Amino acid sequence: MAGMTLQEKLVAFRVWELITSIVVIGGVFAITSSTLYLRPIPHVAIQLNATNTIYARDPSLDLTEGVEQVPLSVAIAIYYATPLLVHAAFQWHRFVMNDTRDFMLTLAMSTAVCQLLTHFGKVTAGRFRPSFYDMCDWDTSIVWDGVANLCRNPKGEAEGRKSFPSGHASGAFSTLFLVTLYLLGRSKLLAGSALATQRGFLASVNFFLALVPTVVAMWISITRSQDNWHHYSDILVYLLGCYVSLTCVTRRQAGSVIGILASILAYCFNYGSLFDYKSAGMPLETLRDLKEVDVPAFNDLQDSGLRTELADLNARLRVEVEAKRELQRLRARDKERFADEFSQFEARLLRANETLEKNRQVVEASLVEKDNFIEQLQIQLDKKQHAIDCLKQDPRLLHSTHTKNDAQDDLIEGMKAANAKLVASLKKMKHKLKEATDSGVNHMFHDMTRKCMRAEAEKAAVEATLVAAQSEVRHEQSMEIVA
Repeated sequence: MAGMTLQEKLVAFRVWELITSIVVIGGVFAITSSTLYLRPIPHVAIQLNATNTIYARDPSLDLTEGVEQVPLSVAIAIYYATPLLVHAAFQWHRFVMNDTRDFMLTLAMSTAVCQLLTHFGKVTAGRFRPSFYDMCDWDTSIVWDGVANLCRNPKGEAEGRKSFPSGHASGAFSTLFLVTLYLLGRSKLLAGSALATQRGFLASVNFFLALVPTVVAMWISITRSQDNWHHYSDILVYLLGCYVSLTCVTRRQAGSVIGILASILAYCFNYGSLFDYKSAGMPLETLRDLKEVDVPAFNDLQDSGLRTELADLNARLRVEVEAKRELQRLRARDKERFADEFSQFEARLLRANETLEKNRQVVEASLVEKDNFIEQLQIQLDKKQHAIDCLKQDPRLLHSTHTKNDAQDDLIEGMKAANAKLVASLKKMKHKLKEATDSGVNHMFHDMTRKCMRAEAEKAAVEATLVAAQSEVRHEQSMEIVA
């Protein structure tokens, strides 16, 4: 255990205590199979005269074997189902740290002590049961000489020699009286520093309810005498433990007795005093952890390394606390840094939006300019068409053909210049769109791209119109030459 921590050693101690209890319970079976002490069969000697004596059976052992009111299987179910259900109900109502583990250990220790003392007493005492003759099938057809063993059922005879002590009574008080102690502890009814408001009708009701398991144990014990399986002295020997219950729970010394002594010793070994308000109903290890009572266990430990490990544990806890604080500080710093970076990103995004808005305005202005140019070009084309129509109607205007041709050439040159201007404007728009794309906001320029595509389509239409106008002018010139 040198490399174990303090908490691990405490858990290991409890595990070894449980293992010890289980080993003791297993050793009980070895005791039951050992040789039974065979005391002489008691008799009643009736002297008839100076020379003649007759022997009769002991009347205290000549009762009829009755049917068990509480068979062993039912008794075991009551012994262990009641404590487990009561403990589960109290833990569900108000949870106490380490209580489940220590309660199970207390129950195991109480059972181990009780069964060890009970079966050891049965084997070594060899006391006869009240119905011994009926159990062993005593042969009444033979006149008894007071010495011979007339039992015809060896198994029944062995069972009839195990009257002291009562197994049912010991098992009942070792578990059900433990439940009473547990209820008194959890309810703190016997605590000397309990508040005055806890006294009264409700406290009295709780006190008598806590005694119900003990009453059940008493009833189970009494049925053993009613069924002629035990003498009352076999049962009442367990009630002597009441004196120990008043001394052990207050941490005073007392002699050991059989019976409910097992439950009291187990309870005192694992739980605090019933008469102290802070410790009543609390496991001793929980009291150590909470430092609510003065438990001398740590001061009396032979292994001084436990205290050193406790100091090391406290030092590690302090280091962990400092590490948690440093982690919180780093998280706060990272949070501030991320906030600054987010603010910078928002500023860049705002500037990109402003640039996008400016480019959009420039594109819209270019589109308006393009629309105006197309409108002017359409006006000029209408004028040209009107001039051609007039020329067709009035041949006298042929002498001014060259002048008109020059005007038409000027018009065509003007249209070419306007077209070149429109192409330059479109290139400028594409360049601005490319710059906006490089800024990381491509998705916001889809509308502008569609407008540029429409502008290119309109440019192509204008060029087609210009080509058609040129071809029409050439056709008119050729017609005039032919005429």
